[in-house]
Amino acid sequence: MIYTMSHNARTLVEKVDFNSGPGFLDGPETWAAKGLPGSGPSLVVTPLCVMDFDEKSKLMRLKSLHPGVTLAQVVENTGFELVIPDQIPVTTEPTETELKYLRQVDPKGIVRGML
Repeated sequence: MIYTMSHNARTLVEKVDFNSGPGFLDGPETWAAKGLPGSGPSLVVTPLCVMDFDEKSKLMRLKSLHPGVTLAQVVENTGFELVIPDQIPVTTEPTETELKYLRQVDPKGIVRGML
């Protein structure tokens, strides 16, 4: 899983200048040939949405929109073309227990203030 604290066209670009993680490389076959564990990234969570990857093409796909976020906002702030499904659910809001733990990790609400 990949988590980024920003969602804009400078963060989510078509082609990166520097790669600090392998992503899917040239596809699942390349991943396996390199002997990397697992099967590659599964989710990308941003302040606007959750994205996953199309099973065949491995292109990034919109999985859900966070409450109050529109499809237009996501598209405008993404520097590449996303796979957009016909139906886009709203991300489930965190439970009280999850919020409790998030507040322990970020007691001053710094991340919340960045959204």
